[in-house]
Amino acid sequence: MPRDREVLAICHSGQRSLAAAGYLQQLGYTAISNVDGGTAAWIERGYPTEGSSAS
Repeated sequence: MPRDREVLAICHSGQRSLAAAGYLQQLGYTAISNVDGGTAAWIERGYPTEGSSAS
């Protein structure tokens, strides 16, 4: 993963990506952001997505 630019962590609900972001910070990454609420919140807010839903 790049250390010279921001890394965004995202999962379905935001909980696993929050843990991953914390782990990356422990490894020395400094530009880590967790997408609050995950992909579920992303879609709920109407932000763009690609691909098909796995429903």
